[in-house]
Amino acid sequence: MISGYDKKLPSELFLLQSKDKEHVYRAPDGFSVAINAEISSELKAEGLYRDLLRHCQVLWKGAGFAVPDQVILSFQTESTVIHSVLEI
Repeated sequence: MISGYDKKLPSELFLLQSKDKEHVYRAPDGFSVAINAEISSELKAEGLYRDLLRHCQVLWKGAGFAVPDQVILSFQTESTVIHSVLEI
């Protein structure tokens, strides 16, 4: 609405222009967003590292250690993937 003009403006007066964006699909009834769910080897390694760290923190807390306490950990694995993650 425009002040002093009480009629609806026809849509033909307006031109909608937009640039396509990566991972966005313009459907006739609206927008859809696509998510890239591909897991790269780097992303998988980061996830494994974070998961190992989380498990260590759970064990550390369960053992009753305090924040200033230092803990020395050692790992033994036959998995080349986990071995490479631990060498980061």
